[in-house]
Amino acid sequence: MNKKKILLYVAVILLVILIGFLFIKIFDFENEPKKSDNGIPEVTLELVDQLYSYLDIDNPNGIMTMYSNIYTTVNNLSYDVLEKMILNYTINYDTTNLENLTSAELLQENVEGTPLYKIKTAVFNTNLSKLFGNEAKLQFTANFIFQENIRAILSNSGDYYYVYETNEINNNSYKVFKKMDRYLVTDNNATIKIYDYYLKCNIETNICYNDERNRYINNNVKYTEDLNLDNYTNYLTTYEHTFKYDNGNYYWVSSNATN
Repeated sequence: MNKKKILLYVAVILLVILIGFLFIKIFDFENEPKKSDNGIPEVTLELVDQLYSYLDIDNPNGIMTMYSNIYTTVNNLSYDVLEKMILNYTINYDTTNLENLTSAELLQENVEGTPLYKIKTAVFNTNLSKLFGNEAKLQFTANFIFQENIRAILSNSGDYYYVYETNEINNNSYKVFKKMDRYLVTDNNATIKIYDYYLKCNIETNICYNDERNRYINNNVKYTEDLNLDNYTNYLTTYEHTFKYDNGNYYWVSSNATN
């Protein structure tokens, strides 16, 4: 066998090895995120998007949530805000706990509306820990507004929240703009910080604010129907939202304005 043939065989063998390696890398049949040294799974964009969605709740009345321009923890939030976030989480990520709700059950509570589902209050307590950590406390409110035309009422037994749709719509003069800018992973995957832009505008006066409670006017931006945050990022307030890993999931720790 001459030298050229030997080199050819070696080249073919190396090519086969390279193709096999690429095949394994591309077609990861287990498809499980890699874990860090402390056993925490690798942070993916899908996970970050899920965590960011926890903060996506309607707040037309400007009560304190995560965008008040001050350092905010669970101790600053009202119980109805916690309940809104828990309901949002349950609807999107814990659907097995959405039970069928009937019109008859609503009528027993003297409520008129289109029944959507009922959720055990025990589920609210379980998901409270998932979202806010084991130290968080919750007192159930008699009722709360989840979205513009979706309400929740505590059953007379106290065992369920009944979620229903109503024709009653609150007049809302405000529109909120949010956009995730970036995220940062630290502490060997144990901490995730999400950064986003926030702007709240009065669609009647065109005045915009850097916070949800209308205390900090943004003098550089005025509301228009085609307002695009990308055109004003240099003039917007950035918020930092911190999540920590514990017992198999990430929970929200705090939010604060960074500029």
